[in-house]
Amino acid sequence: MRHTKALFILSWLIWCCWLHAEPLTREAKLNKLMDLLQIEEAQRAGVRSCIAAGTNGELSPLGYVKNRGAYYGFTPRSAAWPKVVAAHRRYLDQACAATSPEQMRAIYIKFYSTHADEKSLDAWITFLSSAEGQSFMKLQEGFMKQVTSEVSEISGPKLSKIQQRLDEEIRAIQSAEKNRR
Repeated sequence: MRHTKALFILSWLIWCCWLHAEPLTREAKLNKLMDLLQIEEAQRAGVRSCIAAGTNGELSPLGYVKNRGAYYGFTPRSAAWPKVVAAHRRYLDQACAATSPEQMRAIYIKFYSTHADEKSLDAWITFLSSAEGQSFMKLQEGFMKQVTSEVSEISGPKLSKIQQRLDEEIRAIQSAEKNRR
């Protein structure tokens, strides 16, 4: 009997606290959604993917050498090649991470704050907090890795050709400017 009474009092206290609990503010809901969407980790994964593509892809120094014979006049046989690769890596580190995880979070919050109503926010938070929502987020991680890889395979050669045309066009402009002087 004593345990039953204690259990009843505990249940009543929990119920009362639940009734009087402050509902999440819109700002708190938006932040909760960002946490569940793992925005910062997604941005960091995007940076890693960008750096990997820039290091190994068609527009990397070795990609240029393979497709054009040289990268800004350098090849892997050049004495300065390690410096060139290091400079390219520094460029990638800065270019790929031009937007910080915090800035990305702010961009998402700004978008969702103006495009999502309370009912949608509540539904998304409920779903993403569930086991099914967590499973969905794990699947999304694999999906994004695969999509990034496939897009790089498709777009890499195209970007290389586009860059080559740009290089040729710039060289033609430079030549025309030299001839005008």
